[in-house]
Amino acid sequence: MASLLDASKPRINCSMLSQHIGRGVCFVGRVEKVHPTGKMFSVSDGEGKSATVELNEPLEEELSGIVEVIGMVSSKGVITSTTYNILREDKGIPFARESSCLPSLTPTSCSRWPLPSLSLVLPEVSSC
Repeated sequence: MASLLDASKPRINCSMLSQHIGRGVCFVGRVEKVHPTGKMFSVSDGEGKSATVELNEPLEEELSGIVEVIGMVSSKGVITSTTYNILREDKGIPFARESSCLPSLTPTSCSRWPLPSLSLVLPEVSSC
């Protein structure tokens, strides 16, 4: 069986969490708050709704801005992260919170993808 990193995953937003319990997902959002322990943080999606991300190990770096999280959705609707990538925003073009950015967050196969409505510069990654 393929690992979560190797398998195709839907790209979701907060309203889709309950439909993906127990499944691997790809979630892109803005870091809103990091828990003092560094093992949990909250992210907001393009609609401004928040999701919680749990980590197996505490963060070893400062986390802010836009992140892509790959993980499993728990029965409580929390994303247990397998990995995450910090995505750099182009200067002057903020992460959109309007519904106009939702087409880029609809369930599709998650792979290396530019998100034009988010205006991001993606790091080189072998898979999503």
